[in-house]
Amino acid sequence: EGLSRRLRRVIAALYFIAHGAVDWPDAAVLTVGQIVGSWGGSRVARNLPPTAVRAVVIAVGVVMAVSLLLKR
Repeated sequence: EGLSRRLRRVIAALYFIAHGAVDWPDAAVLTVGQIVGSWGGSRVARNLPPTAVRAVVIAVGVVMAVSLLLKR
């Protein structure tokens, strides 16, 4: 099942790339955020109270949504 999911994701990514549907600057920002978040985010989050983690997640989501909305 894991291999099947990976294969579908790769096929979907190749499809979007081939059809020019990837906004590369946004994709680069998301990639950097994912890498930094996976390395350090979990360590930091474990030491914070749940309400603080929730507030940060909501703030980041709102900022990203507004950024994408303003680009249109």
